[in-house]
Amino acid sequence: MLFKFAAGTRAIAFLALLLLCGAVAFSAVSCVDDSGTSEADSQIPEISQYEESRETVYAEFEAPAFTVLPLRPEQEDRSPTVDVGLSYGNRALKKLELSAEGGAMLVCGGSVYKNLAVVWENGVMYVDGQPCVKACVRSEAPIALSSTGWSYEGEILLTCGRYGITVVNRVDIEAYVKGVISAEIGADGSYESRKAFSVICRTLVYVAKDHGEDFDLCNRNCCQSYRGTYHRDETNDKAVDETKGMVLTYNGAPCLVAYSSSHGYNSCSSFAAWVGADIPYLRVVRYENEPLDYGGQWEVTYTYEQLSKRLKNYTVTGQVKSVSIAETDPYGSSYVYRINITDTAGNVREIKYGGNIMDVLGIRCANFTIENVSGGIIIHGIGNGHGVGYSQRGGHQLGVEGYSFEDILYFYFPGTAIAPCYDF
Repeated sequence: MLFKFAAGTRAIAFLALLLLCGAVAFSAVSCVDDSGTSEADSQIPEISQYEESRETVYAEFEAPAFTVLPLRPEQEDRSPTVDVGLSYGNRALKKLELSAEGGAMLVCGGSVYKNLAVVWENGVMYVDGQPCVKACVRSEAPIALSSTGWSYEGEILLTCGRYGITVVNRVDIEAYVKGVISAEIGADGSYESRKAFSVICRTLVYVAKDHGEDFDLCNRNCCQSYRGTYHRDETNDKAVDETKGMVLTYNGAPCLVAYSSSHGYNSCSSFAAWVGADIPYLRVVRYENEPLDYGGQWEVTYTYEQLSKRLKNYTVTGQVKSVSIAETDPYGSSYVYRINITDTAGNVREIKYGGNIMDVLGIRCANFTIENVSGGIIIHGIGNGHGVGYSQRGGHQLGVEGYSFEDILYFYFPGTAIAPCYDF
């Protein structure tokens, strides 16, 4: 299971009394939630637009009332956790040392340690010299790992694997979100954008697929970058606390809240970016005030000789004659959806979808134009990342302009609503 709850349930209780002469069933006691819902009207910037269909006609988008469902009292005591893979597969460790911050003690298997050494030899894991298959290390303080140099709240789970020691951090989801924010955006960003990003980070935990091993998500960018308590920021922690338990939903389920550094004034539809994945709340939104700092404006120059080496698997002759934009996002953004590669024999190879195009051309974003120059091309681009969903730089600027975190989320993910994570 993705989540393990430390305490408490909200299931309906049934009481039954068995008598010698028969059974008498008492009626079930039901808990009624009369907390209601609160609504806050949010107005999206007038510059924002999104597309209703795959045609090139756009309509001004006005957000309806944004609903935030409050936590119920019994949910406040819950403590859902997530298992984060730190070292696994062929990245598993051969040796590891653990210690706790501030001189605190470690507890493992009923024994107490100041420092704990774990090694893997010939397919066997040894914890403090004793062979074992699995081990759980706990402490009252964050646990430091020699393999990363970082410390982690919660428990460290050790498993003997095929390639070495699999290391997993079982951590409270709120502490996990705080660790992700410190790794993904650091201390940068307006306060409301940090709150918005807190909801996004938490939501991704509920839609992430496991890695088929002993954990739910990894600590790398393919899931979310996570470094435990490293560079934790008080303002970020406060933003997480003020959005505790909130996730973004679509049609009653957690939604895919993709994000990247910047979009270059408009986002890319999921259809154009990811092999035709047409997701209703990941279409096209426009924001002309988005900053282009942090690598948001760039260019790459290739000679045809360099292109031929890079694109040798996409031509018959191996010699590139031209690279051209064949089609942009069918939903109307400026992101490139399809390019044509032509070799010197006149053969044309088509590459589709922004993610593939970024990999093939070695560029940071599919929002670009091509300038043909003598002996090669110059790729002029704006935006940094896949461009789908939330823009970190755009969200920051919206917060600077006075919009709330609810406004920001609804702007980038139209048609969604916030709900307690405990409902899922």
